[in-house]
Amino acid sequence: TRWQKLSERHSPSPEWFLNLVVWNSGIYGYKKNNTPEWFRRFNQILGDEGQISAYHWYAWQKDNRHDHNYPDYFPAQAGFKETVAEIRQDGVRSFPYQNIHLFDVQLPMWKELGAEQWVIRTKDGEMAHYPHIWDIAVPPEIAIYPGERRKMVQMCRGSKGWQDFVVEMYSRTVRDYSVDGLYLDELVNHPNLCYAANHDHASYGGNYHAKGACSMIRRIREESPNKDMAIIGENLCENYVGVIDGFLSGHSDVYDPWKGLPIFQSIFKDCTIEIGMYVMPDEALRMRTYTGKLAYNLIRGRQLGWHGRHDVDLLDPRCEPQLLFFKKLARCRRQSLDFLLYGEFLRPVDAAVVSMHEDEWFNVLKSGVEKTMVPDVFAQAYRAPNGDFGLVLVNVTVEAKQLSVPVNPRDWSLLPGETYQRRDY
Repeated sequence: TRWQKLSERHSPSPEWFLNLVVWNSGIYGYKKNNTPEWFRRFNQILGDEGQISAYHWYAWQKDNRHDHNYPDYFPAQAGFKETVAEIRQDGVRSFPYQNIHLFDVQLPMWKELGAEQWVIRTKDGEMAHYPHIWDIAVPPEIAIYPGERRKMVQMCRGSKGWQDFVVEMYSRTVRDYSVDGLYLDELVNHPNLCYAANHDHASYGGNYHAKGACSMIRRIREESPNKDMAIIGENLCENYVGVIDGFLSGHSDVYDPWKGLPIFQSIFKDCTIEIGMYVMPDEALRMRTYTGKLAYNLIRGRQLGWHGRHDVDLLDPRCEPQLLFFKKLARCRRQSLDFLLYGEFLRPVDAAVVSMHEDEWFNVLKSGVEKTMVPDVFAQAYRAPNGDFGLVLVNVTVEAKQLSVPVNPRDWSLLPGETYQRRDY
C-alpha cells in the first residue's frame, strides 16, 4: 500500500534515523550551542540518549542570514564541512536548512539561469510573490548594502527546470559537505494555482505541486552519493508520507494540547516520524511550560527537542532541572520505540479524568503567546506491532498525581484478565 507501516517497509528509513531521540538546532558560526565541545558535554550529560541525536543547521551558507538570498547557498561558510565531520564522530547527525520553494529575484543567478521561466504565474500572468518576504526592508544592522530589500517569489514544482535545479542543489549539498540528512523547508505549504503555459502541467489544474515535489525527492535519493541519508520536510502532510523520512512539526499541531485533535497521528503515526516543536527562551526557563511542551512531544510519538535555534541552551545552569526532565523523557522514548515509533496511535485517554492548569504557549503563526489549558498529566494509548497495549503517562507538575484511567476495551482492544508491565523513567 502507499502508506506502509514503518515496521513493514521493505526499504525502510536509515536505522540511525529511526533510532534518533534528540534534536538540537542553531545558526552556524554562532558559537554557543553548536561547537564540537558543546556536543561532547551535551552527550556526556544525556548518556546513551544523547549519542543518538541530530542537529538542524541554519545559516550555514555563504550568506549567513536566514531567509535571505535563496537559493544561492554555495559555497558554505568556512569550516562547515569540517564541523559536520567532527561532530559525527560524537554521534551527531547533520541536517542543513534549505528551501525548496523560494527564489530571490535580485540575485545574479536569477537572470543567469533564466529562472523567471520556472516561477508560479498568477491568472494575470504575474509572478507569484511570497507575501511574507516580498519587498521587505532588511534591518540596517544586518544589511550588506544600504537600502537592501528582500524580494522572494514562489517557484513551480511542476516546472522541469526548477525540478532539475533543486535536485542538483540538494545533491551537491551531500556531495560537497558529506551531510547525513537533508531538510526541505516549505515542503508542505499552501501553493498558488499556477497558470503558466510553459510548465510540465496543465494550466491552473492538477496535482502538479505535490507530484513535482515527490519526483524531486525520489531523484535526490537516486542521485545522492550517500544512500544512508535521511530526508525531512517542514510541516505535516499525507502527500509525502513514505516519500520523506520525517516531518518537522514546528508549525503543525503544536499550540493547544487540550483542544488539538490528533487526526494526522491517528492515521499516519506508525507510517512516518514527527520531529519536535518550538520552545522559546522564556518558555525553556519556565519549568512547567517546558515540561508541558516536552511531554506533548513524547505522547504524540515525536523525536524530542529541536532546541537551540531561538537561543535556548540546555547546558545553561538555569536549565539544569529541564535537562534532567529531558533526559528522563529521552530514555522513555529510546526504550519504548515499539510503541512510540512503530506503534499505532489509539483513541486518547478520556480527558474528563485529567486535571488542568492554565499556561501561555508561543504561537509561531501569530508571533505571540496564547493562553491555553494544559493537562497536569499527559496521557496517550498505543498498540505495538506485536499487539501489546501501552499507555504513556507524563506528570508535568512538581507534585505527585493520582490518575484513574477509565479502560476503553472497544477502542483499545483490551481483554479481561490481561496483565501489564509498568515502566518508570
